[in-house]
Amino acid sequence: ATAASSVVTAFSVSVTGGSSSTDSILSTLRKEAQPEYIRSYSLLSFGLRLADANQEAGVYERLFQVVFLATSLVVPILLAGVLLIVWVVPLKPHAQNGLLRLGHALDAWVALDVFAVVVAICSLDFGRITWYAAHQGDMEEACHWIRRELSSNACVRADVNLEKGFVMLAAAAVALLLVPKVALRACRRAVMKRDQLNSRAWASSVLTSQGR
Repeated sequence: ATAASSVVTAFSVSVTGGSSSTDSILSTLRKEAQPEYIRSYSLLSFGLRLADANQEAGVYERLFQVVFLATSLVVPILLAGVLLIVWVVPLKPHAQNGLLRLGHALDAWVALDVFAVVVAICSLDFGRITWYAAHQGDMEEACHWIRRELSSNACVRADVNLEKGFVMLAAAAVALLLVPKVALRACRRAVMKRDQLNSRAWASSVLTSQGR
């Protein structure tokens, strides 16, 4: 499910031109202007685009890209594999304990739920933030200068829109937030019972040998 949710289109970004005139501001607020640029993203395509969007991407941009893809995609898949092995494959106690510790470590690094929440928040507020920055915020002066000196319409509004695939992405995020913790807790209880049974069996064998 995690792998499938990473390739479905989850959200899109639309950029609409505008100006600082009152009529254009009202039309922008009402979203009556036609978008000039629309691009759809899945989790995987967004991650691959992080550094590729900048032709001069350096080490830090590439590192951020690797960390994002690792915590949002690779780590969840590895965690699911570890839990499946612990739950299904008969292993020696030492191997089980090691895989459980690995599972706890991987669970701490899963960030798919964070990504889903950020996308959902951006769909609500990103358009208003970009409009404010272009018309009343830090970009207002630059917008006016470019329009006045270069006769170019520089003020834009960018919106993040949720697509149908976001439901699958959100479901995978919720599952990764809950299922591993429940499974790891059940595994810990099973390990504790196993260790208790092994201790009792060892004590019984010692007593039996001493009685002889």
